[in-house]
Amino acid sequence: LNANIGRVRLEQISFDLRFSRGGGVFSGVSMESIFLAMWPGMMSIAAVDGLFFVLLSLKTVSAVKGLRKARRRRQIHALMTTWTMLQWGILGVGWGIVAAIAFLNKKTGELGKDLEAFRETQSNDLPADRNQLGDYFLYNVQWIVFYFSWVRTVLGVYMLVCMFRFFVAFRAQPRLGVVVSALEACVPDAIHLLIVLFPTFLAYSVAGMLIFGRRMQEFSTLQAAIGNSFKMLAEGEYDWAALSEEHFYTAAIWVVSFIILLVLLMMNMFMAIVVEVYLHKRKMSGASDTLWTTIVDSYLRIRNRRRWISTKQLLAGLKDMPAILTRADILKQFTLCDVQLEQLLRAYRYHNEQVYNNSEEMKEWLKMIMVIKVMMDNIHDDLDRLHQGKDEAIAALVAENHSDWLSAISKEMAIQNHFMLSMQWQLHQVQWQWQAIE
Repeated sequence: LNANIGRVRLEQISFDLRFSRGGGVFSGVSMESIFLAMWPGMMSIAAVDGLFFVLLSLKTVSAVKGLRKARRRRQIHALMTTWTMLQWGILGVGWGIVAAIAFLNKKTGELGKDLEAFRETQSNDLPADRNQLGDYFLYNVQWIVFYFSWVRTVLGVYMLVCMFRFFVAFRAQPRLGVVVSALEACVPDAIHLLIVLFPTFLAYSVAGMLIFGRRMQEFSTLQAAIGNSFKMLAEGEYDWAALSEEHFYTAAIWVVSFIILLVLLMMNMFMAIVVEVYLHKRKMSGASDTLWTTIVDSYLRIRNRRRWISTKQLLAGLKDMPAILTRADILKQFTLCDVQLEQLLRAYRYHNEQVYNNSEEMKEWLKMIMVIKVMMDNIHDDLDRLHQGKDEAIAALVAENHSDWLSAISKEMAIQNHFMLSMQWQLHQVQWQWQAIE
């Protein structure tokens, strides 16, 4: 108890002793604190907690309104996405944390009352063997410490999960969206690489525990061996003097093969996957707006909010207008301020660049068009020969068997008909894809 020194709190100190297979003893110390009363500096923490509660409430109300709106429009299936499920999971876990913290504060207040009752019994010189409050008080302290440790762990993981929620918000900015889309696109290849990396890494961790575990604390357990091996994988640094202190050549084989196979090959392959996907996405994005351009545009929109036309009104007015527009056509239809007009034209130019000026996709489209052109020319030539009766294959069949020349022509026409139907289906697919691009 440190009730009279600084902040009013309870301290629990635990000493852990571990014995290795080689006879060594490893020790560890863990400390937990329970604060029984507020102190002046705690008001800032309470303010942060209050801000978290307000933001969580506002986001929950917004999500419920969006759900009800989608339900009225019968568009619930549109909300069944990974990011939407993640958002609802974040909200649910957030309210669970709020309830857990409220329950913890309630139990901590009761623990303070139990402490005062226990002190009162001690002041009455009650013997320890007859004081039941001591055992009850220690049991409550241990239970609250265990409960608080789990709440703290869940809260830490929750902060990491909330980090993914920012990825959804980053998509609103084109240049930040490039980074998010690159990370999302490299996930399949990264997972396949990790499938190969994980058993290899685990085998090296187990081997390190067996080779170095009896004399080094860093490899004394499987968890410690995995942690130290991951440190070597991420940093590329290791204590060679300690590793090679016994069985030099065995340690050299383990270290050298670990560095070559995992650090040099696997990690560089992972970085190559990320860099390749990012460069492709960056090239696809073109001259997208930077973050400071978006900030300036948002400021100008707020500044000209009285003359600003909403996106809904723009979309409603553009339905009856032709596909190709000029500046004069837009000004004739809408009374736009200069700032909004420039932003609209810039967005239009960026869209055209994305659709029509992508060199790689245009090369693929040109290749496909040339292949279709060659196939159509061949079909035209075949039809022309059939029309003029100059087809060599049919003439050869007629010369070999005069009685079956009609069936031979029927088979050839069936083959050509099947080929034409297949060609027609491919042309329809090309037309649909071209309409999707437009």
